[in-house]
Amino acid sequence: MKYFLHFVCLFWFGLSSFSLAQDIGSEVHQLYKQGKVLEIHKYFADKLTVKIIQQEDFLNKNQADALIKNFFEKHPFTALQGSRLSGNPEQFQYITGTLQTGNGVFRVSILVKKNQIHQYRIESHD
Repeated sequence: MKYFLHFVCLFWFGLSSFSLAQDIGSEVHQLYKQGKVLEIHKYFADKLTVKIIQQEDFLNKNQADALIKNFFEKHPFTALQGSRLSGNPEQFQYITGTLQTGNGVFRVSILVKKNQIHQYRIESHD
């Protein structure tokens, strides 16, 4: 009986951790909506595609973090409007919305796949 209880506890903990880990997209979406845009770097894949306005590169997570910080130094976050989270957490999710900044309006899209951000785009809102 003692081993059965240990098994049940481990199974429950593992199951709850698995389900929490599978919805990274929701957590990234919430951070973005709250204006905590610089905190999402912890979800970057080791290599990811980053497009900031006209410049698009395949970068490591440190380079991507530096580029995005630079963008938000020049364009302070104001709000994320009309944001949407779509997709299936077990496969991939997209976060899209209109990014309001102190120096303009942009479209933002983030691709979350395998519990990591693989694509981050901030484009002109034309």
